[in-house]
Amino acid sequence: MFEYDDLSDWNDYFGGEEEENLDYYPDFFHEWNEALNKGLSPRFAGTDEICEILDIYLRRSKVTEFRKTIDRALKFHPDSNKLISGIMFLLNDFKRWNELFSLLEKYKDISNNVEKEGYRLTALLHLGMEEDAFSLFRQLKKKYRHDKENLFIIYRVMGEALNENDLFNASTKVIEEAMLIFKPSKQLYWILLYAYSSLGMKEKTEEIAELVERLSPLSKETWYEIGTHYIEIDDKERAIEAFEFSKSLGNVNPELFSDLIYAYKDNNNLLKAFETTKDYLLLRSDQHLVYIMAVDLASELQLWDESLDLLAKAIKIRPQMEALYLFKSDILIRLNEYKKAMLTIQEGIGNTKDEDGDLKRELKKLQDEHPDLLTNI
Repeated sequence: MFEYDDLSDWNDYFGGEEEENLDYYPDFFHEWNEALNKGLSPRFAGTDEICEILDIYLRRSKVTEFRKTIDRALKFHPDSNKLISGIMFLLNDFKRWNELFSLLEKYKDISNNVEKEGYRLTALLHLGMEEDAFSLFRQLKKKYRHDKENLFIIYRVMGEALNENDLFNASTKVIEEAMLIFKPSKQLYWILLYAYSSLGMKEKTEEIAELVERLSPLSKETWYEIGTHYIEIDDKERAIEAFEFSKSLGNVNPELFSDLIYAYKDNNNLLKAFETTKDYLLLRSDQHLVYIMAVDLASELQLWDESLDLLAKAIKIRPQMEALYLFKSDILIRLNEYKKAMLTIQEGIGNTKDEDGDLKRELKKLQDEHPDLLTNI
């Protein structure tokens, strides 16, 4: 059978991200980009425009252009707190820790507020400077001990950054300490839930998950996230319940469907996994790889007619995909429909390049095994 587990990325199954169309970008980006490419000095740009240009470069992984733009932008606006804050936000968002830390060091004099101190904590931890991070954390707790709003931000940032660096035990200690200071908070619960589930602490995970459920009983996003934490502690039954409830609330996120299918499959409920792939195909009938996954599950369940019907639809969507014809012929062979299997392979050869010759080899193998069928093909 076709092993869909071996495919590289679940995003391929469930829509993925389409390649960005450069035409969608604003004119000022194209002007700036053209000037950089030609080695010219770009025209003056405002801070909002520059931040948008930097965001586009980072999304397109254009690191050289990104760095050049920062250099030019800081010459235009050398003392702009707004620009520097915007750059720091982007560097943090795109996890460019070295550049973030360098910028924080360069602009210490105008980076002394809770937002930028939070960036410093995060950067230090991601750069492996844990002692410095905890030292700064202690200083910031003293600094903001009478300012609950900013103190909450420091605890939240520290807990999140510790989780991001797999320092889950430290994260639980930080957030448990925070919960003695502040009122119950969904933000703190999420951080703690992530840490507990990552540590495999089943009872603690369930306890916090129930608290989160009570705060957002009808949030489809909340129920989906809770389900992922149940997966972490290997509680597939609860994970399935959470995913299904999220689905019933209208969640059509591709990741929900992939996680739900895997949860059913891992829980040895192939029929429900198959039904979930069909549910998703009702929403996105253009996803050929989801058809393949559905076919594989249907084949394991020996639902041959459904398998062939799904494959026919997949071939209409991607007639150039060689694997579909091999998959279909394999099912037909299982049903002793050798002539139809040969015709399927011939159709595939006609519709694809068959660059590796797999289809031709399969056809020759069938012809050698069933020479009596050749006269009518």
